[in-house]
Amino acid sequence: MVVTKLTATNEMVSNTQLMLPVLSGEILAHPDTKLIEYANSANLGAVPLYMKSLGKKPGEIKNIGFDTSAAIVDAFRTGTCS
Repeated sequence: MVVTKLTATNEMVSNTQLMLPVLSGEILAHPDTKLIEYANSANLGAVPLYMKSLGKKPGEIKNIGFDTSAAIVDAFRTGTCS
């Protein structure tokens, strides 16, 4: 099992699209990734964008966090967040 810790900068929280190249690089380096945990609601709320951009279907990678927002509730409804 590989555990990689990614730290979202303030800029990545303010502009969630800035996290996409970081996630893409990690998924390319570790294609067997099964779980991503997010430490803030901004990036967790952007999970549908991230997974779609990575070509991942809902449930292929579990995305979890410990915050909530309207975007996160929508991600639960679509199955992108667990």
